[in-house]
Amino acid sequence: MTRFRSHRHLPQIMHRIRFTKELPQDLRSIIARRRFKPLSVQADTRGAKPLLEPQRTDDDDDTATSNNNIPDSTLSNFPHGVPSGQGSTSRLGSRLVAVDTPTPPNRSSETLITIPKPAGEAGRPNAGGYSLEIKLKELGWRSDEIEQMQKLLKSLCNVHLDTTLPYSEQDPDLKNIVVQKVKLTFPVLEAYSNTWPVTEMMKSVLKAARDKSKREKVQKAASANLQDITSPSSTSKSRRHRTHPSCLARSTSATLSEESSEL
Repeated sequence: MTRFRSHRHLPQIMHRIRFTKELPQDLRSIIARRRFKPLSVQADTRGAKPLLEPQRTDDDDDTATSNNNIPDSTLSNFPHGVPSGQGSTSRLGSRLVAVDTPTPPNRSSETLITIPKPAGEAGRPNAGGYSLEIKLKELGWRSDEIEQMQKLLKSLCNVHLDTTLPYSEQDPDLKNIVVQKVKLTFPVLEAYSNTWPVTEMMKSVLKAARDKSKREKVQKAASANLQDITSPSSTSKSRRHRTHPSCLARSTSATLSEESSEL
């Protein structure tokens, strides 16, 4: 195997390279940066100008002026140009002024996203409405929470409202009091538009209370009539006014005999 002798090629390469301590004078030229306009699509191309045009800015003028004021000894240390930190104070200041600091959004102008009321009437799922309990469970409510809100509404309606009247005939201020008290117990209701779960449940509670009072009135009237029929005083009075058929026949025969004797 032949030995690789790289030392033969060293003289041919090394005599072309020359090391110097000073940089040549032709590398100290500084080229100003140019900015071009962005490409844009123009509808009318008849009077269109060239899309790429060099445009000198104030920053470039400041950079060139500041670089001209730098001594040659400093420029010789940086053959590729002066770093951005030296001689560019005015450019840096213009950058800081041009940058817009983002302002935090105004919270008062933000609109909260609320849960809208479903279409139809609550409690009538087979007639174009919906079941309030099923809808609340779909929105994340538990069964015990729904039952607790229903019990609270019943007690508040009995205290503040007239349960014999429908929802439409109740006092608006009193209804608002009930709604606010329920919202204190269930703060999650703030996310619902116009607090529709409380309103719909209040309607069903008042309807159930009104139907219950009607049934009680009917039952009281029926029991009163039944007592009048089955009481002993009423039976004795009816017996007094009632005439037996044999007595009626006797009175009739006596009347006929009296009439025949008169004739």
